[in-house]
Parts: sequence; structure tokens; C-alpha cells
Amino acid sequence: MKNNYTFSSRRKTYLKSTALFFLTFVSTMVFQQANAQSTYKIEGDSQIKVAVDSIKNNFTAVGSTNAINAEGNFIIKDGSLDHISSFKLKMPMVNSNMSPSETLTNDSIGFELTHVMVLPTMRLIHIVGMLDVGGVSSRTELDFSFTVNEDQTISLFGTKSIKLKDYNKDSKFSSAVLKDNAEVKLDMNLLFKNNQLNLAVVSPEPEKK
Repeated sequence: MKNNYTFSSRRKTYLKSTALFFLTFVSTMVFQQANAQSTYKIEGDSQIKVAVDSIKNNFTAVGSTNAINAEGNFIIKDGSLDHISSFKLKMPMVNSNMSPSETLTNDSIGFELTHVMVLPTMRLIHIVGMLDVGGVSSRTELDFSFTVNEDQTISLFGTKSIKLKDYNKDSKFSSAVLKDNAEVKLDMNLLFKNNQLNLAVVSPEPEKK
């Protein structure tokens, strides 16, 4: 009788251990698959500041999270950013020195990646792509530093100065401030979240005595 009880107890323990291993294995595979290549979208306290400096005018335009439309396909490996297969963003411009009725509603800045190099150990990203400023596109290089946060979000930080005289045609972007060799400076602080990542934590039932 004692042997039967011992066998039954061991069998229950074995089955629970097997079930727990299976659940852990499945959860791990789901996590790895979700992070192999996932679409991350902008959220949180993301912000892009755009300062335009010219002889006639100075203004700073700010794009907040609600105004910025950005997403990218990021590949996470061993807890660090390993590659970016796509990246694009677009934001309307709002002049902080203007009243709401004078908002630059027809102006925007956009960027789309064509080539990228990620340096995981240095936490640096070098991106080449097309930058659109008020309807004028030009090949541009952007450099970011990055951090993969504990909650699996990705923070990107970067700055870029652009001389608008290098563009091939007149831009519609704030035409009043684009004369006299105006320069645009982008100050980017972006936070991306993987909305596809939704892992459930499974806790085993306590073993009955």
C-alpha cells in the first residue's frame, strides 16, 4: 500500500514537472518569436524638436507623441538591438512661437530608412534614408544612440542639422523661413513599444500533500 502511494505521488510530481517544463518551453519560444522581428510603434514621452534658424526668422517647432507617426521593425538578440529592417516617421510642424490660428498645418517632416548599420556593443545606429522636409526629399544620414529598456521598449536619441540650400528645389516647408541659408536642427527623443508582445506569466499550482 505504501509502495502504491509512493508511486502515485511520484507520478503526479513527474506530470506536474513535465507540464511546467512544457509551459516554460512554449512561453520561451513565444518570447523569442515575438522578439525575432517585431513591429514597434511610437509611444510614451517621445518628442522631436525642430529648430529653424535663418537671418530673418528663428522658431522652434515641437512634435509630441500624439503628433508623431513612427514605427519600425526591430530585431532583438540576446537582450540588445541587433538589426532594423524598416524604419519610418512623419510629424506635422507646430511653431511654438505662433498662436494656434497660425499653426503650420501644411508643413511636415518625414523620414524613411533605406540602409542601416547597428553596433550593438556600442549601442549606436547609423541610418541612411530619405528625409522629406515640406515636400522635398533628400538622401540623409541619421545617427542614434539606443537603449533596450527592462520593459522591452526601445529608446532612440539623436540630433541632425540640415542646410536647406542643399535641397534641389524650393520647399513648401515654412517658405517664410527657408530663405537666407536657413538651417534645420532635429533633436529626437523617441520611445518605441512592441505592441505584439503580450506574455502571460503561468504559475504552477502548489503541490498537494
